[in-house]
Amino acid sequence: MVGFTANAGGGTELWNELTDVLAEITGVRVPASPTPRHLATPMAVTSQCTGIYLNGDIEYQVTMGDGGGLALSVDGDLPAPLVCHEDLTCDLVDPSSGRRIPGGRFVRDPRTGAVDRIQLSGRMARKSALV
Repeated sequence: MVGFTANAGGGTELWNELTDVLAEITGVRVPASPTPRHLATPMAVTSQCTGIYLNGDIEYQVTMGDGGGLALSVDGDLPAPLVCHEDLTCDLVDPSSGRRIPGGRFVRDPRTGAVDRIQLSGRMARKSALV
């Protein structure tokens, strides 16, 4: 049995590297990433997620990307595509490898139902403006 925990966005890539090494050593293939889920199709849901989210000095900007999906930029970096799911969780698509990295989730205000927060790598950021 193997346990693994990380508290940074790069943890998923470390897990992928570890599973490769474990397969070499043991001959047993360990799943590198979760089974893909069904994609969210209603544009009304994804368009509610766009905006600028703040956590201290960190700015997350969620915009509509190519093909109508969402894209995420952190502190002005190049936007990376997001794959969103019906439960408002999302995976980040690594631009260099195309691999999906579990990204986080969008959170609704329990009173209004509006998407007002995003949680990424354990950090919660509150929406401050629409994009």
